[in-house]
This record gives sequence, structure tokens and C-alpha cells, in this order.
Amino acid sequence: MKKSSALDAVFARAAAALGSAFDGVAASAQPFAAAVLARNARGKRVWFVCPDVKTQEHFAAELAAWHEGTRLFPELEIPEGSEALPDPETAAERLEILRALDDDSFVGPIVLHASQWEQDVPSAPSLSGALLKLRRGDVLDFREAADRLLASGYERTPQVTGRGQFAIRGGIFDVFSWQAPLPVRVELDDLTIDSIRTFDLDGQMSLSEVPDCEILAGKLNARLAPLAKYVRKADLVAGIGDEDAEASWKRAAAVQISEGGDGPALHPQPFADFGAGDLVLDTVRRDRFFRQLEDWKNDGWMIVLAAGSEGEMERFSELAAEHHFDADALTLLKIPIARGFTFPAARLAVLADAELFGRSASVRA
Repeated sequence: MKKSSALDAVFARAAAALGSAFDGVAASAQPFAAAVLARNARGKRVWFVCPDVKTQEHFAAELAAWHEGTRLFPELEIPEGSEALPDPETAAERLEILRALDDDSFVGPIVLHASQWEQDVPSAPSLSGALLKLRRGDVLDFREAADRLLASGYERTPQVTGRGQFAIRGGIFDVFSWQAPLPVRVELDDLTIDSIRTFDLDGQMSLSEVPDCEILAGKLNARLAPLAKYVRKADLVAGIGDEDAEASWKRAAAVQISEGGDGPALHPQPFADFGAGDLVLDTVRRDRFFRQLEDWKNDGWMIVLAAGSEGEMERFSELAAEHHFDADALTLLKIPIARGFTFPAARLAVLADAELFGRSASVRA
């Protein structure tokens, strides 16, 4: 079964049993439940609010394995009292997400932590007003563009080597905008833009041609607004973990994915405490494990093995053969999750190779 078909089958089974209830979900299963929610959101932008940075990072990594396109809204880490500038790549990622949100582009799911909800970021009007849009066929005056970039804090250099720099050589205009993933090279035919290409910073070689580009060329911090201002009425906001009734984001939240409550229970997988080598070396535990798999199979469960590589799948299949368990009874997914879970109401068991082979202690901690 292809990965997409296998994933669809897993989500379909879980969605039927979950319905609209998202409580009673163990922490190890919350990213999966969030993926079910995001898939069923019918094109809405979905925001997941975690209680803290550590939870946000772990949750986003697991959700990204289940749902492509997941975006973690990164934290700008600047030591208090320090004059150091924020990491430019982190700042760029934040700006890129904000620009997509302002443009009503489909983004997400977006994962943030509770303190970011009211965190000041460049406002939508300041982003829109700072845009310098360039398209093939447009007329571009290098002098005017250079003056605007210099006034916006860009540095003119002989060669672009980092963000916030631009260079002009003859009829070529190179610029690396604050929010862009790659720098662009604009070539003119007289005063008309003939081509726009992304290029590599190290080799300075063109990569691919694009029809247009956006350069943030304005005082982005002149007008700030809480991140929550980017949430639209049609967006879906969901809380992760135990509910904090006093949190400001709660007013916008429609769903809470948490361990408490009376919803369909999703439990940690029963073998999450395996240490390194237990599945291979501990005969008693290994026998108990394969007996459980056999019971699940006989009871009509869907058993999923999520592994990060083909090698781990082959390793597991060899162990299964030694215990006369038919590995073809498992649904194999090549996704790098760290924690598995069981969902009795859906007769679904998801096993993470990282737990089975004892490599996920740091995540559980």
C-alpha cells in the first residue's frame, strides 16, 4: 500500500471513532489527533496553541510527520539585556509566515505557544506597506530601488552574501529580502525587468526562474500588533494540553485536545517503556509484545508500524519472522514519529520504532 493510501486508511479509521470529541487523548497521541482535526478542517487555516516552548517544539515535530505543511512559529531568542540581534533565519521564517497570513494564503497548520498569542509582531498593514513587488515586464529604476532599500536598513555590498543585502552590477540587481527563502537576481533589458531568478549564495549561480518576487522594504517594526490579530474569523484555533481557562487565546479556541475529559480514550502504546535492546535481547518482553500483536490482529485491529527508515522496517520484519508473526498484517508507514499510541474505540494501534527499539527516552522526558 502506498504511503498516501495507508495514511488515508489510518485517518479514516480514527476520524470515524473520534467524531468531534478531542479530549481523553494521551500526550503521545495529541499530534495525531491534531492531524485528524486539520485534515477535516475543509480548507480552514488551523492554529494549535501549546502551553510552552518545549511542548510546541515536540508537538510540531510530531504533527509534521502526520501532516505535511505544518509550520512552527519560531521564537525569537534574544537574551534579556543583550544587544545581540535575533537569528536572521528565525526572523525570516517568522516574517515569511506572517506575510502568507496577511496575504490570505493557505498556511498551516500553525503551531505556536501560549505566550506568542499576545506577542507583538509587525502588523499586517506594516507588512503590506513595506512590499516592493517586482514582476517580469515591470519598469525598475535601480536608483529608486536602492534608495528605498537603504532607507529600510538594507546594506549595499559588492556581492550578496546574506539577508538584508543588495548589490547592483550593470543591469543586474541582486537582493536577499528579509523574509525570502532565497535571494533573487533581477536582470534588466534597458529599464524593463527581463528575468527574475533565485540564486545560490555560495556559488552565486542562478537556480530557477520565477515570474515575480516580493521584497520587504520598509520599517517593519514601526507598527506592531499582537500575533492574534492575524487570526481570521474563519480560522480554527485549538488548544493543546490541559486547559488554561484564564489564557487570552481561549476566547478564540473552538477545540481543546487534552488528556482529561470523557472523549474516546487514546492511550500511550503499552511498550513505550522498552529500553535500548529490550525488544531484541529480552526474550520475555519480546514474547509478550508479539502475543499482544497477535491478539490485536485476531480482534480486527489495524496495527501501524511507523519507522523512520526502510532499514528499521526490515529489522522489525526479521524479528517478527522469528516469532512466526506475519509482518504483512501490519501497515507500514515511513514517518519519523517518536511516540506511539493505541485507540481501542477505533481498534487502532500505532507503534513507533523509536520506542520499540528504546531511542525515545529524551522525548518522553
